[in-house]
Amino acid sequence: TTVISGTTSATTSSPTTTATTTSARPATTPTTSSTVTTTSATTTATAGPSCDPLKFIRIRFVTVESETISITWDTNNAIKKPVFKVTISTSPVTNIETTQKEATFNNLQPSIEYEITVSTTTCGQLQTITEKVRTAAAVLEVATRITNVDFIPAFSNRESKQFKTFSQNFTVELVIGFSKRLQDLHRTGKLIIIIISIREGSLLVNFTVAVSTNVSVTTASVAEALTESLNNSQMFAVDLRNTTIAEQ
Repeated sequence: TTVISGTTSATTSSPTTTATTTSARPATTPTTSSTVTTTSATTTATAGPSCDPLKFIRIRFVTVESETISITWDTNNAIKKPVFKVTISTSPVTNIETTQKEATFNNLQPSIEYEITVSTTTCGQLQTITEKVRTAAAVLEVATRITNVDFIPAFSNRESKQFKTFSQNFTVELVIGFSKRLQDLHRTGKLIIIIISIREGSLLVNFTVAVSTNVSVTTASVAEALTESLNNSQMFAVDLRNTTIAEQ
């Protein structure tokens, strides 16, 4: 992680406080994460001796962008044309059925790790292959200190109701302080905020802001908007002197 040079000042009614933020550098095209896993083929029935079941070799990523993933896949038999079922771990799960060895998924979100599975049945055997990939994004990592909320042990558990409630309230409050342009990007899933951790002291919040690389918004402008929103929050007392914003 590289902390971006420069500072962005936020004006308050008391003496000016400053959060360490990004500045004067346009958003760059990020690198997507590499493939994580490939599952072995699973068999649901025994094939006859004269039938050669199709088997997967690999999934190839043709395009991995902030909102689009295109894939093809290789098999051991180029002649057979079975129906392939392709799924991606969106919410809800998206399914595509095709006889072609290719698929494209659109309307995805930036900096999200998706799991893609291709399956088919030939000779009475179900074959599957799975890969994971993260969509592209311009990502800011933010650490800030909240002084008017007490830490509770449940905040250490990302699955707890308290963690989820705080994350929702914190995100809503951040977005309220954004410009209409950034609010629209958040509403359409082109800008997403993910709370990573909440720790004691008074309350130390780490989160990321990921922006689609398909939109004309710089990380410097997003960092400035974050500082302004944190500083003007009506719900949370933010210690800007203990706030950092860095480009991933």
